[in-house]
Amino acid sequence: MIELISLNSYLENAANLIIDVSEPNEEMLREALSPFVNDDDETREKSNSHQIISSENARLREVPSPTHPQETENNSEAEAEQRVDSLYRRRLNKQQHDMLALHAKLARKVGAVSEKMVKFGVLLESSLTKLRKLTEKSDIKALQLQLIDDIQGYLGEHGTLSAMLQETQSLLEVVDTGSRKLTEELDQVRVLSLTDELTGLSNRRAFLRRLDDEIDRAQRDKTPLTVALIDLDHFKEVNDTYGHHVGDEMLRTYAKEILSIFRRYDMVARYGGEEFAVLLPNTDREGAVRAFIKIQNKTRETFFISEGDNIPVSTFSAGLAIYKPGELLDSLIERVDKALYKAKRAGRDRIEFDSDIQDDAVINNR
Repeated sequence: MIELISLNSYLENAANLIIDVSEPNEEMLREALSPFVNDDDETREKSNSHQIISSENARLREVPSPTHPQETENNSEAEAEQRVDSLYRRRLNKQQHDMLALHAKLARKVGAVSEKMVKFGVLLESSLTKLRKLTEKSDIKALQLQLIDDIQGYLGEHGTLSAMLQETQSLLEVVDTGSRKLTEELDQVRVLSLTDELTGLSNRRAFLRRLDDEIDRAQRDKTPLTVALIDLDHFKEVNDTYGHHVGDEMLRTYAKEILSIFRRYDMVARYGGEEFAVLLPNTDREGAVRAFIKIQNKTRETFFISEGDNIPVSTFSAGLAIYKPGELLDSLIERVDKALYKAKRAGRDRIEFDSDIQDDAVINNR
């Protein structure tokens, strides 16, 4: 808008100069029209706006849609994904459609402005050419009258151009607002697709993604990596005795008060049902044992209140395994699962590695 105001001022000054001077010389006319004859760069910049908007339009078309539920995910994840789809997919599709329509309209406006600027430049170049060909004073007088008519036409074109640019600016503001909202919606979908709704922890999908990254890091940096699965003991009995709402509250208590004592760069996820998964980067067996003993002790002193009753949380069984160099993710998970089965078969409320160890009594202290 600053450029438009300046343009209008220049045009008015040029018109006043020609009217006030009875016999303007060539130098004076050049000075009056000088702001308008060197606009090649500006014209090219305006013309390129159409290409910029078209490129942005193409980029918007590449925005990924929310991921569909995978058949291999557990039931809770599948239900969460379906809720994400039902709540957001239609709205996101509509927003994307609206944004594409706005981009198309904006592209047309910018194209029209660019065309106006080109024509405006042609008119100014024509006036400059006439100015350069002056030889006689009589020619200057005739040109004076011609330039007055031309500048009046320029002012009319300027008004039209100003209105078009103002409308284009308004469209840009709408597009900017819509783009931010769409980005926020997509971010929310991404977070929901990787978060367990009940506990607020990461879900199975997020855990497996992070595990894949940590395996690459452990392989590259030659650092230890421990993976664990935790299963709450006799959880079905809790649901049957107190109701599923109490079971849900117990899971939330585990997430907020017990499993939260792991280090901030460890990862805890709800793996499914009453199972949690834990990822301990740069942690060997000794470090993992210390961490899980703390979890055991915390479990035995934790209660939560439900409908006036003070209910102790269930104990847990845990299976752990340490990543072996070159091992595939599925193989590592299988070893962890076998260790968990070993802990449950041995009587529950136990911590077991995937292979026999000598200090079992130290791990499963009482």
